[in-house]
Amino acid sequence: MSSVSASPRIVIDGLVYLSDGNPEPLATGGVTAANITVSHMLAEFGQAFDEMAAWHARVRAPGSRWRLVLSTSDIEAAAREGSTGLIMGWQNTLPFGNKLERVHAFHAMGLRIAQLTYNEANLAADGCMEERKAWA
Repeated sequence: MSSVSASPRIVIDGLVYLSDGNPEPLATGGVTAANITVSHMLAEFGQAFDEMAAWHARVRAPGSRWRLVLSTSDIEAAAREGSTGLIMGWQNTLPFGNKLERVHAFHAMGLRIAQLTYNEANLAADGCMEERKAWA
């Protein structure tokens, strides 16, 4: 008989676009952690900050079943303790504006995934909904 115990199964949802803050549907579906869009896709700095702060409050609330994911060890811990890992994500880099120091600041707040742009162009990337003239 092996003395090695089985690791808990880890399932990561790559994108939850809208969440009401209730982790139970994810837990019921066997999801260990999820990339949750934590601010509106067109949010600028202030709105994104406030919406991320609201998620922090949700994680810290008494009886919360969320665990903020800052590293892979947090996902492993969520699996062991039966909580749901919150991987904070954005659909756009608009909140960074033209200030690269905001990248570090939002990372310190827990941001771990940031899509470059939603559908429109911004300073980081072009968007798929931008109309362009065809090359002659």
